[in-house]
Amino acid sequence: MKIVAKQLLIVWKNFGIKINGDELLSKNNGMIGRPHIAKEIINAGYEFSMHEIFNKYLVNGSPAYIRSSILSVQEGVDLLRNNNATVVLAHPILIRKTKIEDLLTNFKFDESYI
Repeated sequence: MKIVAKQLLIVWKNFGIKINGDELLSKNNGMIGRPHIAKEIINAGYEFSMHEIFNKYLVNGSPAYIRSSILSVQEGVDLLRNNNATVVLAHPILIRKTKIEDLLTNFKFDESYI
């Protein structure tokens, strides 16, 4: 389970809202994030709307906000390589031309998909 997801479950538990993290993982193929947790809170019968959960509790500065960590391109490439994964530059058409040139010059991708 992602660190942020684990932290969110702890925060919500402190608010008196208990969600089974293992069950949530199995329902979502091992990948959970804020939307999955919000939906589970609602499905568990707690009286919140999706809008309320996101706009009152999950925005920056709110009681349940936890900042996500973002990997740099180098950290991502290293993580993939260290785990014998294929490193792919997906959707290069969505990236500015100068940024693509920088990425292709500085990082070795196994493949590129448009």
